[in-house]
Amino acid sequence: MLDSQPDLRPLQETIQHFTADDPSPEVASVRFQAWLQPRTQAFQNHDLLLRLLQVATEHREARVFLGNPSEAVTSALLERLEQHEATVRTLRRFVNDQGQVRVWTRKPRTLEALLPYLAGLFEEQRTYTEGEVTAVLQPWLAAGNVAEVRRTLIEYRWLARTPNGAWYWRVSPQVRK
Repeated sequence: MLDSQPDLRPLQETIQHFTADDPSPEVASVRFQAWLQPRTQAFQNHDLLLRLLQVATEHREARVFLGNPSEAVTSALLERLEQHEATVRTLRRFVNDQGQVRVWTRKPRTLEALLPYLAGLFEEQRTYTEGEVTAVLQPWLAAGNVAEVRRTLIEYRWLARTPNGAWYWRVSPQVRK
């Protein structure tokens, strides 16, 4: 019986899209992170992409397949994907295949993975009402109380709100530090 071969075209096209204008490694890495972030819940193909980038850092032929990005760009993408994979490995324990949080806990190590994941659902530089925050979070929670999750996001400074609770917004990474 023949093993089925994975279709690498989507991964090839994705990398080619990020590197078509010959960006710096930093720019390519930021683009790649922006693409990965909403896909944290879609765990498929990450292992395949990780292996493909690992091979491409060592073999020019693999880089040609990906659109011939420089070795520095390929290494930057690989580093970003490895960081992302570490987060995904943690999330797999707490997030179901549909991307919903299936276990809510206040353990700090768990919150380190879950809070950025949930904060990533909110647009930067946009304000939300409490009802809108609830509407954003609710579909992504198979476990946990929306109010508790919202309070935890605020407590750990992933979201901020006005003193009267009328408006909420995502805290930028620069402000969090």
